[in-house]
Amino acid sequence: MRLQASLAQLATIHPPAAFPPATFLIGRGKTAGTTPKSGVLSGLETLCSVDLFEPDLEDRLVHLVSHEYAHVQQPEAVDEIDGLTALNASLLKGGAEFVGEPISGSVSYVYLQRWTRGRERAIEEAFVADQDRVDK
Repeated sequence: MRLQASLAQLATIHPPAAFPPATFLIGRGKTAGTTPKSGVLSGLETLCSVDLFEPDLEDRLVHLVSHEYAHVQQPEAVDEIDGLTALNASLLKGGAEFVGEPISGSVSYVYLQRWTRGRERAIEEAFVADQDRVDK
């Protein structure tokens, strides 16, 4: 019910939103969510075992799937893209969080708030130095 409400909110703020199928699967523990052309894939073994997200499993699911459906609206985010600069990658991830937070009630990666608190200046300086670099 909460996930339906979140996705309905996405459709309200972005009427042309696409909602391909969501598949929940057990994989190799690599990712909690990804958006290939076939739809939204959520790895339950990661989603259920990693408490870096929300401590509450239902909250975790709602926020993560909302985040992934925000990625679906970004043509550049479908599948893995090689050669993205740090800036491009952060805009894609940040864009999904920017949309996912108001529709689901929270960001997906709440642990980053704890990790970054008090380190904002150092992170910003490191990011500016690396913004045009490509992870190889």
